[in-house]
Amino acid sequence: MAAIQPVIGVERFDHTVLVNVQSQHVVEDAQIERLQDALEELLEQSRDARVYLDFLDVGALSTAALAALLKLQREIHRRRLRLVVCNLDHKKIVPAANDSYPHELFRVLDIKAFFAVRTGDARAAALRHAAGSDDSRCPNHTAIAC
Repeated sequence: MAAIQPVIGVERFDHTVLVNVQSQHVVEDAQIERLQDALEELLEQSRDARVYLDFLDVGALSTAALAALLKLQREIHRRRLRLVVCNLDHKKIVPAANDSYPHELFRVLDIKAFFAVRTGDARAAALRHAAGSDDSRCPNHTAIAC
């Protein structure tokens, strides 16, 4: 029996959590569910002010996974936390297997219509925030760029 690889890696700093998505492809329903469950469990345990979600190692993310992230963002907002999405762009987004989510809509509108995203060193940004020297700002206070 093959060992199940972790879906996320988590590092905690003062009032900050860095979450590295460790799956190269998050496109199958089972992968999406594992990622969603891991992130929801992290939120249940987290009292941290800011969650950095880093997609640097992800090569492909389905629109179904993106929809799950949008739901997660809603929960983060409800808990009055901040979500920092790092290293995710429209080039990584692929159609869901069942394509019940409008792939082209996400590509036309660009991922930045849903999340404030840019590339960057997520760990360094999380450490800057934990040290109190983070100057990131976001008008909606739930999604900011690293």
